[in-house]
Amino acid sequence: MKTLAVRIALLVIICAVAAPAFGGVPQKISYQGRVTDTLGQPINATANITLILYSDSLGTTSIWSETHPSVTITDGLFHVLLGSVDPTIGSYFDGKERWLGVRVGGNPVALPPVPLVSGLYALMAQRSDTAALAAGVADNSITTAKIVDGAISLADLGQNGAAVNQVIKWNGSAWQAAADAQGSNTSGWTDAGTSIDLTMPTDTVAINTTSRLGKLNVGGDIGLPLLSNIYFGSDATRITGLAGGDLRLVAEDLSILTTEDLTFGEYGVESWIRFDNANRRVGIGTLSADDRLHIENSVSGGTCWLKIQNSHATAWGQTGLRIQTPANTWHLRQDLYTAANFPEGALSLYSSGGATETMTWLENGNVGVGTTNPGSHKLYVEGASSGLGGAVLFADADNSNGVAISCYANSAYPALVASQRGTGDIFRGYTIDDDSVYSTVMRVTTTGLVICPVLQLTGGSDVAEPFEITDRGALPVGALVVIDENNPGKLRLADSPYDARVAGVVSGAGGINPGITLSQQGVNDNGQNVAISGRVYCLADAGYGPIKPGDLITTSATKGHAMVASDRARAYGAVIGKAMSSLESGRGLVLILVSLQ
Repeated sequence: MKTLAVRIALLVIICAVAAPAFGGVPQKISYQGRVTDTLGQPINATANITLILYSDSLGTTSIWSETHPSVTITDGLFHVLLGSVDPTIGSYFDGKERWLGVRVGGNPVALPPVPLVSGLYALMAQRSDTAALAAGVADNSITTAKIVDGAISLADLGQNGAAVNQVIKWNGSAWQAAADAQGSNTSGWTDAGTSIDLTMPTDTVAINTTSRLGKLNVGGDIGLPLLSNIYFGSDATRITGLAGGDLRLVAEDLSILTTEDLTFGEYGVESWIRFDNANRRVGIGTLSADDRLHIENSVSGGTCWLKIQNSHATAWGQTGLRIQTPANTWHLRQDLYTAANFPEGALSLYSSGGATETMTWLENGNVGVGTTNPGSHKLYVEGASSGLGGAVLFADADNSNGVAISCYANSAYPALVASQRGTGDIFRGYTIDDDSVYSTVMRVTTTGLVICPVLQLTGGSDVAEPFEITDRGALPVGALVVIDENNPGKLRLADSPYDARVAGVVSGAGGINPGITLSQQGVNDNGQNVAISGRVYCLADAGYGPIKPGDLITTSATKGHAMVASDRARAYGAVIGKAMSSLESGRGLVLILVSLQ
């Protein structure tokens, strides 16, 4: 490539100096060369370029040279004007053979120099009236490089007989000057300067199609840039393409009419909404809706919510569902109140017409039935009328099963509480016969009186009362106690035989608990439970004689222990009860029937 470039440059040089008769010919010749590295790759650099003219083929005798500083080399190509530094170059072309060498930067001259033969000489001038030596121009050889400004513009064209406002048109065989189509014309097209209109009412435009369904018919894709609009009559009805592949439809009303189903989904993935025309159903998350609105989640661990939201931050509003038939309307409504004394964020159920609020469910989980404000109660039920007619009723539909109210607590507070502010009973239980006659079986009055025909207790076998014990520390269960003569109303351990002050047995031994504990709140209600009647296990000492069922039992000299009352004379008034089990020897527990004598 470098050799070829040098030859072309020399060809131009010879043309410039071989025609002195054509005065005014510039003595500067355009030269283009190509520089590569040792691997033959073109380089990009800035370097000094020196061109040398030799009179011999070995490049030993130079007759002319010039250096062009800081020449830009781009993709291996550079361009200089020979003679722009030393304009005497033309004087060395006198018909003798010449050779040209090139040196780039500090590199040696590329040898051998390029020979210049007579076949390369040509004639070039600024203007030539004749070209006696030109053999012709090769076909397809004129390029933009041969045009002065590199292009043919409208300014390069002549008038060619055209008048004002005429254009060049093809008449079928040649180009000719003709009238412009601006304004009305027989083709139907009108050029208004800023727009081109099709004015013929019956004409249509077809691109790559024979279809004539509309004014514009296109066979193939239609490409529009982002933020482009398609208008329908005005700016108020349009389709806009947005960034990110989004599409916006703007219209006063939008109707989508299909002869089959209408489906929405993610492109290339799956459909997730279907409007079933045949059955008039809508499916979200399913393509087989089995009701008017069917919402389904098929993802493992996923959620399936229906969200209805009023998002105003301050003003109260209502959000909910209306369930309506021709006869009745129910409202499930969420109210966001801002006025004082109203619960905030309540979910309410309204009766027909929405006038009466029948149930309220607060945001904190508290529920009110028959009231709009359950307060701090988890469930607050309020009757609509006086008497039992407005009470809460739990019933079994077929009267074959029981109905239970289960109350569970794990705290220091009661699990079930019934309160009465009036004079009525706190609790009342009934039986109902086949004639719907109510019979009271149990009542609990506001004074604490329990009235019932029969009371059966299954928690224990003795009747006990709490007594304060003067002995230090708590007494063991089963211990026999007597009245403390030094502390009225209090008891102590029995420690002498046949003690007429015997009072009872500390309840709880042998796994038998008190069946009834008698006390008055705030008065004599402290101490240990002491059995004064019923069955109870008692500590006994058989060292004073074996104990058999039916034996009378009295106090002994062993502290807190009973013994058999073998001395009937001393036993009078000192018997705690009768033995119901045996103790042959030693000490142990004996079941006794407490019956003070």
